[in-house]
Formats: sequence, structure tokens, C-alpha cells
Amino acid sequence: MHYPKLHIVHNGSVPKVGESLVSADLQRDLHKPTDDTRSFSGRLAKRFLIWGCVIVLIGTGVSEILHWQLTALGWKFPWNHLAAVTVIGMVWLLPLWFALSRWVLRPVMIIVDANKRLSAGDETATCIPDEQKPDDEIGDIMRTRDRMLAQLMHAQEQLRIFQRIFEQAKEGMTITDRDGNIVLVNPAFTRITGYTLDEVIGKNPRILQSGRHDRAFYERMWQSVLSTGHWSGEIWNKRKNGEIYLEHLSISALRDGDGNITHFVGIFSDLSETMRLKRELEERANQLHAQAEQIERLHATMREFVKLLGQPLADPQVMRTALERLCNALEAKYGAMGLVDESGNLKQFIYYGLSEEQASIIQCPPTGKGLLGDVIRGGKAVHIRDVREHPNFTGFPADHPSIKSLIGVPVIHDGKIYGGLYVAEKSGGRDFTDEDVAIARAFANSLAIAFANRDLIDELRRSEERYRELYDYAPDGLYEVDADGIIIAMNKTLLDWLGYERDEVIGKMRYEDLVADDWRERLRSAEARCKREGRIENLEIELVRKDGTRIPVRINAVSSYDEHGNQIRCRATVRDIRRERELQRQLERAQKLEALGTLAGGIAHDFNNILTGILGFA
Repeated sequence: MHYPKLHIVHNGSVPKVGESLVSADLQRDLHKPTDDTRSFSGRLAKRFLIWGCVIVLIGTGVSEILHWQLTALGWKFPWNHLAAVTVIGMVWLLPLWFALSRWVLRPVMIIVDANKRLSAGDETATCIPDEQKPDDEIGDIMRTRDRMLAQLMHAQEQLRIFQRIFEQAKEGMTITDRDGNIVLVNPAFTRITGYTLDEVIGKNPRILQSGRHDRAFYERMWQSVLSTGHWSGEIWNKRKNGEIYLEHLSISALRDGDGNITHFVGIFSDLSETMRLKRELEERANQLHAQAEQIERLHATMREFVKLLGQPLADPQVMRTALERLCNALEAKYGAMGLVDESGNLKQFIYYGLSEEQASIIQCPPTGKGLLGDVIRGGKAVHIRDVREHPNFTGFPADHPSIKSLIGVPVIHDGKIYGGLYVAEKSGGRDFTDEDVAIARAFANSLAIAFANRDLIDELRRSEERYRELYDYAPDGLYEVDADGIIIAMNKTLLDWLGYERDEVIGKMRYEDLVADDWRERLRSAEARCKREGRIENLEIELVRKDGTRIPVRINAVSSYDEHGNQIRCRATVRDIRRERELQRQLERAQKLEALGTLAGGIAHDFNNILTGILGFA
């Protein structure tokens, strides 16, 4: 489609399109002769009249002089008058020719040459060099010409810019006359409406009306245009192919210098793509809103599920409640959980969605050998849209409800399989989605972690029991005090030695309260050294039992410190040295008896020597 170009053509007036681009001075120069032109014409006529008179006077004088000289010489022939006239004419024409060439012909030829070059496309000819402009009225005409052409070129460039805007704009543009008849449209108009310029020129834009707006709508629209000069808003229009579309339309009234409306300009943009994107965004927002609600429900379900996992997992009712939460989250009608023993055999099968009566009449409960067992043995999640078409499906037991869609995920953690989790028959006959599989897998993982934590807790409990037995029934006494010397732990061995119950000592007594008065200073000195050096070695003191009796003990202790080097606790072992001291006393008695026997033997030996001598002299 060809669209007319916008040009400035001087035909006595400036075109309406782009009229504001031409300055007032330029319009004046185009519409009437300049004062310089009229002044030059008058002065040039006066100049030629004066020079003509001067030349005539000079010629007349010369003619008379020549006539007098020739007469004096005796020339009486008539041709002397012809020669005189010829000389007078030549004297008069030569200065006239010089004046015309100097002041008129050469400047005019410069202007003509510049105009020819300008017509040939030489833009440098828009301005005549200053050295070629005379300092007179023709020079003023040249300068006026240059100024007018500069303004014309500027206006032409602006019109070209507006032409490109008009042709390349993404928005459709329509220009009508004051009666509302279309005079010009841009290519975007054709692209949006389907109408070409030839099809709409001279017609009223009402050919685009969709019929969705009543007469009052258009009356209000035009009332705004005529009163304020502008209207904008959204309007439903119809394309050439009959398609109705939404556009944003802006109408402006163009006025002349007297304030009279000459044209109307309509600029509109197709909102079809915007509406499509808006619908997609609304649909996406609704989907996101639904997903957010689903996620919130899942979070609530997971929170309840986690709370359930904090209860004893061996309770079937806890597992059945967990299945109920999962089925509600996935909108599934049935749910089941199969737990296996250490050998991998199905030991327990918990279900949801079947009443006790329905479950009791099913003759063959699951054994984990068929399709359900595949999930456990394979250790991978399965999503089956129709279980009847699965190659490992062996059929349903008698009185078993019909099931089509199924999700099965293994309950596995760190390679250990605890069982399988199953949901079947999504509500409304729909198929489960990949998101449903991911949710079921998340539930199964949480359940597996709960089982693994249960095993760890059981193992920890057993380890704690073993440690407690070793701690309480160790052959040596064990205790622990904080930085203030308050007893925070003590094993049963030491409690039995002292005759106290645990609740009488822990958190209530200082360790030095159990030490005999005459040994406390030695204990304090050792504790001070322990704070500095971090340990006590082989400290022997005496403890006082609850009944007042004393127990000699040997203490070894180590201190623990925080990151600032402050003592936070002290752990110690206490050994009962009563037996050791008794053995020491027995050793000392034996050593004394041995020394006494040696002394007695020596005395006996000496006495025997004396008796031998006496008996020898008897």
C-alpha cells in the first residue's frame, strides 16, 4: 500500500499538515514581496535615470565639440552628424552595459546558478557564499533567499521526521476532516483493522463500529472532543474480517490560528494481545492461587503428619490417621501402608477407605507378593494409570473394591526398606499427577525418617541404659560438680557408700559437705589447683557417710572449660581405699611379726650358744 509523502509545495499558501512547522517570518516572506525588493526596484530605476541623463549630457557635449571641430576643418558632409550620433551612442551604451553587468546581471546569474544546483540536489546551494553577495539591495535579496531556504529545509526535515513517525508508528493513526471523513491513515491502521487507505478514504470511521456501544456512548465521546479538544478511553471496534477487538483510542481536535476545528486525529492501539496476556495472567494467577491454597493445605497436612509421627508408630490407629491425611491431600479414595520385617516379608498391612466390615469380607489380605510387593522390592515409586493393564497385576481378591489408578512409593531411608505407601482412585475419576507422586514420595520419606528416628531413639535408649548401668554400677564412685562445687551427678556406687538417695544430693549439696571437717582444707587446696592445672591426681581424703562414719577415698579429677577458659564442671572418680588401708595395716603387722621373729631367732641363737658353752663345761 502506498501512502502519500508530506512535502512543502509553495502555491500561494502553506499546506495544513505541518503548517505550524513554518515560522511566521517565513510565511510572510512566502506570501508577499519584501520591503527590500520594492526599495531596490525604485532605487535601481532612479540610478538608471540619473546615469542616463549624465550620459546624454556628456554625449551631447561631445557631439557639439566634434561638430564644431569638423566644421572648422571644413567638413560639410551630412555623415558627420551620423558619426557624432554613433559616438554618442557608444559612449552611452558602454557605461550602461557595465552598470547592468556589475549591479544586476552578475548577482542574478549567481542566484540562478545556485537555484539550478539546488534543483539538481546540491544541498550546499541552499546558502550563497558571503563573498558573492554584494553589499547592496541584491545582496539583501540573496540573504533573504538563504534565510527562507534554511527555514524551508528545516521545516522539510521536521516534516520528514513526522512522516516517518506517521508511517512507522506501532499505533494506528487516522486523520479526518472537520466533517469526520477520513483523509489519511497510516500503515498500522491497515495492519490492525485490515482496511487499506483506498478503502476508507472519504469514509466515516463509524465503519469500524462493533455495535457493543450505544448511541449515548458516542455522544459523550464527541461531546468531550468538541468541548475539551480531547477524548481517550477503551472502545470495542470491528476489523474488516468481522473480528471484534478492544482498542485504546485517543481523539484530538486540530484547530487553525483562529481556533476553528480543521481536522480530527485518532490514535489507537490494539489491546487484543494485552487482553490475551491479561487473561493468561488471570488464569495463571488463579492457578497460582489454587496452588498456594493447595500448598497451604499440604503444609497443614504435613504439620499434622509430623505431629502424628511423634506418637508411637506401632499404634495402627496412628498409621491409619496418617493415611487419612495423605488421602485427603491427594483427593484419593483409598490408602494403604504395608510394613515389612527384617527379612523383607510383609508383617502388617494398614488401610484407609475401607470399613471394618468391608475389610473383614475380603478373603485374601495382601501378602506382598504381587504388584504391591514390586514397590517394596524394587525400592522405586510407581504411577499406574490402570492397574488392570500392568503386567504384574494378578487380579483383585473377591469382594475387593475396583481400583484403576494407583501410586505406590517405597518407605525407605539410607537403603533400609520399612515398607510401602499406596494411594488409589483419585476423586472424580481423574488421574494422579506428577505433583501427586511427589507429594506421596515426600510423605513416604517423612515416614521413613520417622521410622529411622524411632530405631535411633530405641538404640539410643538402649545405649543410655547400658551406659547408666555401667555408670551406676562401676566399681569406683563417680560424681560431677559445676563451677560452684554443687553436685550435678553421682553414680549409685558412691551414693550407696555414703548412704544417701539421689534426690538428697543432686543439686542440693556441695561435694565438700561430704568431706570430713579435718580434710576440707586439703580438698579446697586441691580444687584450686584443679582450676589452674585442670586435674587432681591421687588425692586421699576421708568422706563422711550419712550415719557419721568415715570412708577413706582416693580422688582423681579433670576439669572442663568454656571458650573463654572458665571452668564449667569437674568430673571425678572416687576409689574406696578401706580395703587397701586394711591390707596395708596387715602388711605392716606381718612386717612387724617378721622383724620380731628375726629378733627372737637371733636371741634364741645367742641363747643357744650360751647354753652350749655351759653344757660343755658341765
